Amino acid sequence: MLTLRNIEADSFWCMSKLLDGIQDNYTFAQPGIQRKVKALEELVSRIDETVHVHMQQYEVEYLQFAFRWMNNLLMRELPLRCTIRLWDTYQVHTHTTNTHVRTHTYCARESYDPLLMSLVKSTSISVDGGEETG
Repeated sequence: MLTLRNIEADSFWCMSKLLDGIQDNYTFAQPGIQRKVKALEELVSRIDETVHVHMQQYEVEYLQFAFRWMNNLLMRELPLRCTIRLWDTYQVHTHTTNTHVRTHTYCARESYDPLLMSLVKSTSISVDGGEETG
């Protein structure tokens, strides 16, 4: 019974620590998410200009895809076992607030597939949702 109480206390402490760092993500106008998305954009532009320029070329705002990543802490994009491991990493790296942004930068860079991008370049989507071959 004592072991179970220790596990409960440790779990509560870990979740409290995690939520302390993201509390402003869930307040009016979500300033925490806004700051992290801006930091993501700046970091991607510094380390992978190709991806950044591509997003600008096609008018893709980082907020369009990164909001969900930031809001859900990648829980919807990763299997549960990976999410738990990632959150554990966030707990270890409490001295830096950029761990989460760096993780998202890696995801953005890995999501960029040159073959997919060449397909996007050859096919444009019209405003009404139909495809226009260009």
